[in-house]
Amino acid sequence: MGSSANLKLRAQIGLVSGLLMSAFFFYFDITQPLGVAAGIAYVAVVAVGLVAQSRWLVAGFGMLGTTLTIAGFFVSHPETNVSASIILLNRGLSVFALLTITITGYVLIKRQERFDTRLIELASTDALTGLLNRRTLMTEAERRIEEARRYGQSLSVLMLDIDDFKSINDEHGHLAGDKVLSDVANVAARCCRRTDYLGRYGGEEFMLVCPGVDAQEAGVLAERIRSATEALQTSGQHSGRSVTVSIGVAEMIRPDETIRDLIGAADRCLYKAKDSGKNCVVIESKNDAPRLESLP
Repeated sequence: MGSSANLKLRAQIGLVSGLLMSAFFFYFDITQPLGVAAGIAYVAVVAVGLVAQSRWLVAGFGMLGTTLTIAGFFVSHPETNVSASIILLNRGLSVFALLTITITGYVLIKRQERFDTRLIELASTDALTGLLNRRTLMTEAERRIEEARRYGQSLSVLMLDIDDFKSINDEHGHLAGDKVLSDVANVAARCCRRTDYLGRYGGEEFMLVCPGVDAQEAGVLAERIRSATEALQTSGQHSGRSVTVSIGVAEMIRPDETIRDLIGAADRCLYKAKDSGKNCVVIESKNDAPRLESLP
């Protein structure tokens, strides 16, 4: 299926086309003595919904065609050479054809939508943790940076790294390491807001983009993630060894800062956290930097 903009335009064109076709078929039905199978023409209207790839248009046009087919039996031009029972039978068969193609089309389009949604999920999320993958995370981060720059809003980036992760893999195996990655991802996701963007940046490192949040607020969030991770229980998969994370926090201050600038700053803070004994949060200090202002 195409982009959302193309689908919306296609649906709008399909709606107008289907309504005009329905009006024409109904007018033809009630003014011409051809009422034996006039209702079958509404299948073409349902086909418009199929072309537009909209299950709601398919359903709507199917119900509209059924209603007009039934109404046409009572108000159409009288057929002098065909009995009413034959006309009724043929219109009944037309309704059956309409409902069949409507239900079938609706189900097929719904299945296609589910399939497309699943493809999008697979393309945008990390298979192990279920978080955004790096490519999608960077795309969303750049969008949020642009919004913050345009409207003069705060934005912070957090870089999280699982402490001593290599030793977990070496001592307990990669399955235990995968379990730790998944558990830490779940903990971090539970601590985030709905408006935050959390993803796996690479290996045992995660990145969190927080629109509308300054460094101090981001530091509170980082500490909540750190403490929740420290309390994490991983079902004894690595002999009761505690899992901890080190976190670096950087805030967007200057209008010309890019996402790579913020990642670099947050990474430097992360390294400081590692050098300070790990399992801690370090926030970048920019007290002398100019505050972010709205761009024209």
